[in-house]
Amino acid sequence: MKREKLHTTSILFLCFISILLVSYKISKKTCTTENQPVLNKKGYWVSSSDSISEMSINIVGDLMCHLPQINNARLSNGEYDFNLTFEYIKPYLQNADLTIGNLETTFAGPCQPYTTYPTFNSPDAFCTAIKNAGFTFLVTANNHSMDTQEAG
Repeated sequence: MKREKLHTTSILFLCFISILLVSYKISKKTCTTENQPVLNKKGYWVSSSDSISEMSINIVGDLMCHLPQINNARLSNGEYDFNLTFEYIKPYLQNADLTIGNLETTFAGPCQPYTTYPTFNSPDAFCTAIKNAGFTFLVTANNHSMDTQEAG
């Protein structure tokens, strides 16, 4: 009786291992990266037959716009240009496949005054400069996301 139990247990164990190996082969076969879209250095998804072996990611802390920045970015025609804000770090931001930043301001437009601490409302040109600097992803879930309510 003990011998039959041991024999049955051994057969069940081998069946279980066989099922695991077969399912591993199937899942491994279907999870290939060939012909799957990949994110290139410019932040665009492209099709590639090469598999991905590594990816570089830059993660930056708070992107905020204080009053001195707003004043310095104001042009004589009343518009804003924040591109110089990122001039020295732009090469570092653009050298990665993905650059992520924490956006700690809102863009409610000129109908509300541009404000800084404690509630931020920045000119839209600040967002344009962030994009031009090489950011591909911005996190907006933070304590300033509702600074200008729905307008922002």
